[in-house]
Amino acid sequence: KPFLTGLKEKKAVVPTTPLQKYELDQLKLVAVVWGVNGSVAMVEAPDGKGYSVKRGDLIGRRGGRVKRIEKNMVVVEERFTEATGEGITSEFTIKLPLPKEEEEIL
Repeated sequence: KPFLTGLKEKKAVVPTTPLQKYELDQLKLVAVVWGVNGSVAMVEAPDGKGYSVKRGDLIGRRGGRVKRIEKNMVVVEERFTEATGEGITSEFTIKLPLPKEEEEIL
């Protein structure tokens, strides 16, 4: 008899946006733009193409969603279901690289 019963098999996430083809750690934040209608972040994919993202956009292979955009980072929220059926939420940040002058100080 199976140890875990009654669990629904999770279907693979089919990418609906180009950014859902990549893992979050493969993406590079290149700019954050603040405007009257909110903020927009510019993200570069491993293939060198740039994309704009805003709050609520889907991003990453695990169905992540942009939770918020700050002056130097984008926070992505991912929701998982463990084998026990418990739902877990995790946050992943994509940060702007430090300018060369600040890297030398650190």
